[in-house]
Amino acid sequence: MSYTPILKIEHFYAVSTRPEELYKFLNVDFGLPEVWPFTDYGGFSSGGLSLGNVVLEIVGSNEVSEHSLEDAYFHGIAFEPIETAESMVRWLDNKGYAHSSLNPFKEFIDGIERTHWVTFDIDIPPKNSRIFVCDYKNRKLVEGGRKIASHKLLNSDINSHQIKGLNEITIMLKDTEEGGRLWSQLLGSEKQAAPGEFEFQEGPCIKLVPAEKDKISEISITVDSLHKTKKFLKSKGLFGSEINEKLIITPSAIQGLNISFIEV
Repeated sequence: MSYTPILKIEHFYAVSTRPEELYKFLNVDFGLPEVWPFTDYGGFSSGGLSLGNVVLEIVGSNEVSEHSLEDAYFHGIAFEPIETAESMVRWLDNKGYAHSSLNPFKEFIDGIERTHWVTFDIDIPPKNSRIFVCDYKNRKLVEGGRKIASHKLLNSDINSHQIKGLNEITIMLKDTEEGGRLWSQLLGSEKQAAPGEFEFQEGPCIKLVPAEKDKISEISITVDSLHKTKKFLKSKGLFGSEINEKLIITPSAIQGLNISFIEV
């Protein structure tokens, strides 16, 4: 077994050309509790929602990319390091991974400069997506907020579709041999449940699949009952199809995102 300094997926995000609309829909109509409010920071906007075991961030951006013609798409995955961003950079350097510089977010509070979090990007496929590390410096405070939102989701009356958590994030790779090698080394053999599949002690897993194009393609959510979830989706006009005991939301109803449900 090989050690790696990654603990889990801390959050992941989707970029939208109509981010506030998507955020409000997932929060109000879909029942995902707020982790942090949707806010325009100038240049980009962001809001966080709880899927129980991980946070989905909705981001709006003015940047032009190959996805610009799409309403929304999954774009980034943030890993929480076991120790710190600084120690993980040293590990990546030893392994030969390219990465960006450390990017701390700092704020002056009562005349004292405080670092809230440090991020940096890892150069690993899928291309044109963002795989990065997010090291919150007050993890106890952050985790407390996450737990409150998770509790709201699991005990909410609006959660009639009985969401339990995010099961899996699927990543499409054009070069699965090289991409798989890089991901296996990054996440370690102890997290590799099967070829191209990686599990963490908590939170969603990652699945790599061959494709003609690199992309963070879809997510699957675990629920208690597919029957009740199907009823909920139909009541909201979201039900698209049912394939191999998996319910799929109509992508056009959620700005083109690919989201499915499985029963556990």
